[in-house]
Amino acid sequence: VDESLGVTTDLVTSWFESGEPPSFQEGVEAAAGLAITAIGMYNPLLGAVAGIAFTMISGILFPGEQESEMEKWYKKIMEEVGVAIDTSHVKAQISDLTLDLEAVMEELEWLP
Repeated sequence: VDESLGVTTDLVTSWFESGEPPSFQEGVEAAAGLAITAIGMYNPLLGAVAGIAFTMISGILFPGEQESEMEKWYKKIMEEVGVAIDTSHVKAQISDLTLDLEAVMEELEWLP
């Protein structure tokens, strides 16, 4: 109850402070949050079903606007892997060039 009321209060407060009404999606999410909370207080199992149903319906109504945690983690991991691969590639190149330079230095020692 506290969470859904907090979200609704934040939405109304931001509306009064900014003077702009909330978007359709924000309004639907706030109303659904209150409805799911009320249903859950009446019947917890029905509240869980309503929560799952709303998640599915919001995914249909607002496609592509919500990025899941898994997608965020995937992007972050891929960025870090890309950096790690670049770093290991540079280290390998430095190692190869070091060996080449050492070979050239040994050959130069043979020159009179």
